[in-house]
Amino acid sequence: MITEEIKKDVRKGMIVLDVGAGDLKLAKKLVNKGALVDAIDIVIPTNPLSEVNFFKASFEEIPSILINKKYDMVIALNSLQFCDKTFALNVLLPLFMEILKEGGRLYLETFLKKPTGFFPKIKSFYSLKDFEKFGTVVYGVEDYEEDHKINRHVPVGIHFTDCIIEKPKNTMIYST
Repeated sequence: MITEEIKKDVRKGMIVLDVGAGDLKLAKKLVNKGALVDAIDIVIPTNPLSEVNFFKASFEEIPSILINKKYDMVIALNSLQFCDKTFALNVLLPLFMEILKEGGRLYLETFLKKPTGFFPKIKSFYSLKDFEKFGTVVYGVEDYEEDHKINRHVPVGIHFTDCIIEKPKNTMIYST
């Protein structure tokens, strides 16, 4: 769902940050559309891409990496559920909004509630309400379920929250 919005919105020359980039599948699609991509993950991808500027980092290390950077898009798909919620809401999301250029967008997909099946590393769950304070929500879907197969045989029902937040453009107010 949200990946279709990302593919529709990305343009040649955009500067994009992919947080929790995993195997770089999305980063590769963004590069193929002409985007300049920085990617962050705690695990180094098995097939790195020379066109992607990759940073190996934990959530807690992200703020030091992003000093003085600006992005047209910041993407965090299926990663925030592995982060402490207090840290995400008080440090990461404000940082993501700060590094966005005016009119830039933050794309989030995360877990709404504990999925069926065994997920021992999941720390946090988010609703749209958690994200509304960070900017204008231009797209939001909550509590849709997708069935996934873990290790190709264990069916798992996952309830997601998808959200796109736009950073407002500064408007000048003239007084007479």
